[in-house]
Amino acid sequence: MKFLKSDSKKKKRFSVFKKESKQPISRERHTTISLKKKIILFGGIADQKKRLNDVWIMDTSAGFENAVWKECKMPKTSPSPRYNHSACAVSDRQIIVFGGYDGNYLNDVWVLTVNDHGTCLLYD
Repeated sequence: MKFLKSDSKKKKRFSVFKKESKQPISRERHTTISLKKKIILFGGIADQKKRLNDVWIMDTSAGFENAVWKECKMPKTSPSPRYNHSACAVSDRQIIVFGGYDGNYLNDVWVLTVNDHGTCLLYD
């Protein structure tokens, strides 16, 4: 995974750096949401058309240079693996995920609550 960090001397330039921690697999058509100093990644589609419903959290409170991904522990009842869904933050700890595609077009709504320990609680 490559991260971009701004170069303070050159306002419009970025430099690339790589983290050596556990990280999400490459994907597309996922959502990423900012909650305070956390970045939440949900779902998407990976190589070979594998649909995903995993949740990853990156804590950026110590800056991007020290940020690492942590996979969120999901409850048994979770959204189906999907892509092309929508998501938005509704509070400092919650996001809403709507719809998407899992082989069928979806119109379900899920509320994801993230606690300080990286545990996710879901409500459908």
